Amino acid sequence: MGDEQMVTSDSAKPIEGKARWTRFATLGLVMQALAPIIMVAAALAFGFGLEGDTLFFLILIVVSLIGAFVVSRFGGAAKLFGVVAALIPLVMMWWTAFGLMMPAGFFEFIPALLMVPGGLIAIVSSIAAFRNDRKGIRTAPAEPKERRALQTVIGVLAVAALISGTLTIMGRDTTDETGVATVAAKDNEFTPRRVAVGQGDTIIVTSNDPFTHTFTVEELDIDETLTPGDRKSILIPREAGTYVFYCRPHSDPENPDPKEDMAGTLEVS
Repeated sequence: MGDEQMVTSDSAKPIEGKARWTRFATLGLVMQALAPIIMVAAALAFGFGLEGDTLFFLILIVVSLIGAFVVSRFGGAAKLFGVVAALIPLVMMWWTAFGLMMPAGFFEFIPALLMVPGGLIAIVSSIAAFRNDRKGIRTAPAEPKERRALQTVIGVLAVAALISGTLTIMGRDTTDETGVATVAAKDNEFTPRRVAVGQGDTIIVTSNDPFTHTFTVEELDIDETLTPGDRKSILIPREAGTYVFYCRPHSDPENPDPKEDMAGTLEVS
């Protein structure tokens, strides 16, 4: 049977060799831990106020890392602990999945790519490792099929990170123009929330957050995407009136409320 060892073990105790797909399950849990780590690091780098979310992210990081350790080191029912450890962050951070639709937003796309596929990998592989452990199918080094799977996942993540980072940087606008007003996105909030301009005026919209925002005014056909560090000039059409501006990812696009943090009132005279 080559480098496989037939060993029967139903208890959660240290083992020699690893049940087939244990390494893949461990990788999935580590991927899940990296998702909130990247988000917290980005928030700290940009001075984004996490408020009470720091403890929330810390708990999910610890759960994922403990799950990775238990799955990697122990056999038997300990493999099923990996399923639970993967489900907790996957359920608690389900909203990161929307980041998969934002490849040009590095700090949304990469955490989503780590959290969602990582959780699925951890769940499926933990179950497979549990079954193999019950059958006593263990290997000292990773067998070729498992090793190729590990290399493929790590390679895809590396390429995706490079592409997303490139798109994020290349998509950044740093206009030197000046406008009659400036609207800043910071800490998931627009400031100021009320802007008065004239027809044909230019306003400057900036983003100081690590996450992707939009400056959207549907009635005026304005829909600008703001990536981290963006500074964009927006020409206001010659249409007098009072309008609502908002961020599509962080407001209700069906019924944007100017009282929300990521919305406001635009008065065009």
